[in-house]
Amino acid sequence: SLGTTWAPPMSSGIRRGLGLAGVVMSARGRKLELRQFGNSELMVSEVCAGSMTWGSFNGNRDEAFAQLDALWELGVNFIDTAEMYPVAFNYGETSEEWIGDWLTSRAIPREEIVIATKVNCMGVGSSDPPVKHAFDVARVEQACRQSLRRLQVEVIDLYQLHFPTRYGPGIFGWGSYVSAERFEATRLTNASMDVFEAQVLAIKNLLDLGLIRYWGLSNE
Repeated sequence: SLGTTWAPPMSSGIRRGLGLAGVVMSARGRKLELRQFGNSELMVSEVCAGSMTWGSFNGNRDEAFAQLDALWELGVNFIDTAEMYPVAFNYGETSEEWIGDWLTSRAIPREEIVIATKVNCMGVGSSDPPVKHAFDVARVEQACRQSLRRLQVEVIDLYQLHFPTRYGPGIFGWGSYVSAERFEATRLTNASMDVFEAQVLAIKNLLDLGLIRYWGLSNE
């Protein structure tokens, strides 16, 4: 429970009229500020909504919708998801689909919400059965277009590489490896500059196509 009584949300027009274009009011009366995201033009709420278990532990779409409704009413305009979500079980696709359905059913103005999602090198969510890849141009574009379809939007605000191919599938970080042999057996690429350049060029392709606005790294 959020332990509070929600205040009615103010429209963007009312906020502008009151000189509050850069803030939203939380239910507890505190100003939930919108902040510039890095050096981008994105203005995001102080709180970002996660979606990692929508479709697994949060197994009901109505439950996810209720959480999104509450977050939106409290002033959260930033949603993070991934083609791989949900995790733990029932991997892939569902979280993005539910977010897209919510955006459409609630007629959320696209310019008022920031959507971040991720592509993973295991191919979970972008192919069936999943196919491992090295963030090559074709696979990344395919994954991005499928995320756009599920989210029911024309552009993704922040697109991230979910985890690096040089670490190996399913294991994040050097500290997780019990031996050098295990690392060598699981990684998909090495750390050469050629690999980095190829992956950056795959992202450039999305920028050139107008499919994403910004890109970033996750679990890096």
